[in-house]
Amino acid sequence: MAVLVSWARSRLGTGRPWYAFAGFPAAGPAVAGLPCAFRPATAKALHAAGFTPLTGQHYWHRDIGPHLVDQEPGTHDADPVPRPAGWSLRTGDGPAGAEALMDAPRQGIAHLHGLTLHGGGNGLHTLHEDPGRRLIARCLRQAALCAAAGMTAVTDTADPDDPVCRLLDEYGFTLLDAFTVHHRPAAKPPARFGRAHGALPDPAGQHAPGHP
Repeated sequence: MAVLVSWARSRLGTGRPWYAFAGFPAAGPAVAGLPCAFRPATAKALHAAGFTPLTGQHYWHRDIGPHLVDQEPGTHDADPVPRPAGWSLRTGDGPAGAEALMDAPRQGIAHLHGLTLHGGGNGLHTLHEDPGRRLIARCLRQAALCAAAGMTAVTDTADPDDPVCRLLDEYGFTLLDAFTVHHRPAAKPPARFGRAHGALPDPAGQHAPGHP
């Protein structure tokens, strides 16, 4: 991997920033980012070449049982959204609320994304008091109503201690991996010396001709 990264660097030049595993919109639904847990050699080679993580996403999964249909549905119904087919779900209002988008199950798996806890979560500990916990329970119930066997979730953060990540972990989601986009800034051009930068010493220790 180090040889491949070095080969790419030699052909890309140093005058512009580089991105690794950033993806392209034309590539369709392909996941952007390097799964570092499953490709540690690639991540190590990138780090050795001066790349650092720029953005990250965590991917999660949990199984869903039919007993979730009997859970408290919450105070808001799921609002259908057309593309991709699914629902917009929310609980609470304003700075104390929580919201998410859930795609309809495909091959028995529902997908949760856009999960937001306004204000970062309010720190309450019961299902009926905490909008975040109430929202996750409703999402799981909605998926169970659609006969989903499991649910995946993506969080737009590289921080495993983020409140959304802690909430998913609390509700039985297993972290599959973190997908990270790496970045290397453009190399700074070498310093140029001349009259504007003062005297240039000659090998004999004297000032170069033409300089005071």
